[in-house]
Order: sequence, then C-alpha cells, then structure tokens
Amino acid sequence: MKFSIKIVFVLILVLSLVIFTSCSQEEVPPDEPEESMENTNPEVEEDEEEPNSHEEETEEDVNEDEPVSIEIEPPEESEIITDSGTYVGEVDNNHIEIKISGVPEEISAKVFRIDEDIKNTIQNEISADDQVKFEYYLNEDDVGVIVSIEKIEN
Repeated sequence: MKFSIKIVFVLILVLSLVIFTSCSQEEVPPDEPEESMENTNPEVEEDEEEPNSHEEETEEDVNEDEPVSIEIEPPEESEIITDSGTYVGEVDNNHIEIKISGVPEEISAKVFRIDEDIKNTIQNEISADDQVKFEYYLNEDDVGVIVSIEKIEN
C-alpha cells in the first residue's frame, strides 16, 4: 500500500512539473508583431532590401558619450497650475520642497522638479521660509514641474 502511494505521489509530481514547464514558455511582447507563416524561410532573397536595425543601433552605440537631448512639449495654458506657499529648500539638484498654503500641515509639503533657469532664480532671489508664488504643470509621472517662481513681498 505504501509503495502505491509513493508511485501516485511521484506521478503527480512529474505531471505537475510537465504542466508548469509547458506553461512557462516565453511569450512575444504585444508591441512586436508575430511573423507570418510565409516569412519563416530564413534565407532572404537578394532583391529584397530589409532595413537593418542592428546597423542603426551600432551607430547609436558609438555615440553613447554624447548627451541625448529630449524635446519636451511645453504644457498648454489650461494645464498650468498656479499656487503659493512657503519655500522649504532644495531636496537635490533637480527638486525643491514647498509647503502649499491653504491645506492641512500634514499634507502641505510637496516636492517639485525644477530646471536650470528656475534653479538660478531660486539661488539668487529666494531663501528658506520665503513666501512664494509659482506656476507648475504635472508631467506624465504626475510630478509637478515648476515653470516660474517668484518671491511674494510682504
């Protein structure tokens, strides 16, 4: 009786191993088109010219040391949010913290992304605990990006 239980257990183990390994096949990502059955011939005729993406990648790889500039579309005016608060300080070279006015203290502190122009304005005109008025928009990651900031004179 014990022997038959062991056999059943081993068979179940082997069967489950087969099922799990067959289900773990690599799937084609949805953004890559699947090749049709007609194009399964590995030989390419000389008349057909296919763009060689490997050559393009190689050319790009050669210029890895050069900075890549990414064009960011400026937000529409309807996307710009104007707010005010107390400037707390820099979080790092690209972010600052501002406590937003008119909201509860525990949720008032917000971090905003800044660019080089805004960084210069902050360093030259604004210090910690200054009241500021600023305009920002939310980027694709829902991070506030400041487009202008000015000190409020009391």
